[in-house]
Amino acid sequence: MDIIDYLQGEGRHAIDVLLAIYELSCKLEKTVGWKDVKEWFYQHGKILSDGTFRKRRDELEQLGLIRKESTDRLKFNFLITPKGAEVAIALEDLIAKLNAIENEQKPKT
Repeated sequence: MDIIDYLQGEGRHAIDVLLAIYELSCKLEKTVGWKDVKEWFYQHGKILSDGTFRKRRDELEQLGLIRKESTDRLKFNFLITPKGAEVAIALEDLIAKLNAIENEQKPKT
């Protein structure tokens, strides 16, 4: 288990959802949908259920880190907010530092 997985709690994925929306928003330069996030998880070797995504999405929106944008009457996509981008960048820096620490502690072969 990675340190970051431990910090966010097994199965919660809040950090991963935020990072996925941030990275995809920057890369695609448009709103991000559920299928985009699901594909991001797959590419990173992780699994995210629809129900878990909805819960994390709602929490991130309540915190002002992402916002909904209507694509039609029943569907929404998401954008990272400026506050969410700042948090995501700080998390990326923390993850890089944690990975460096973990790599230093691994026995050399």
